[in-house]
Amino acid sequence: MLDRLALADSPVFGVMPVAWGRLFQADPNARLSPLMSELLARYGGESDRPSGAADGPLARAVLERPAIEQAGRLRHGLRDILATVMRTDPASIPDETPFTELGVDSLIAVEMKNRIWHETGIDVPLVQLLEGPSVASLAATVLAAIKMAVLTSRAVPAVAGADLEEIEI
Repeated sequence: MLDRLALADSPVFGVMPVAWGRLFQADPNARLSPLMSELLARYGGESDRPSGAADGPLARAVLERPAIEQAGRLRHGLRDILATVMRTDPASIPDETPFTELGVDSLIAVEMKNRIWHETGIDVPLVQLLEGPSVASLAATVLAAIKMAVLTSRAVPAVAGADLEEIEI
């Protein structure tokens, strides 16, 4: 590799071993880079979930709760995600305040989108986050998507006995 690079007409280069699968698992933002798409296709497989798979620690925690508690658990989880991204105390984020009033911009929205996907397996459209939902309204949307994913999946061993409520779409 060094011989090939030394002969290349490039002023700067470097070679190092990288565990690409571990990188993509640890950094969901790397999955969005067009420059990384070929590497993601080759090495990201095991940790790559399809959109709407409703898999992730927060989705599992929500589905383990009785139906009456699921929305509250999801609001708590989404509030924690937003607080982490904004580097603030979760208690300072009201459930009904629109994200736009909290100072959510496009960079924060991208990081939130990635963290929500990592925690739930649900791919929330970036434009939806930029439109300024509140924690409560986003939780309702994500909960509906989680339940729809559970209802449409063929094998759901983690939620086999889950208490599902009917949702209207």
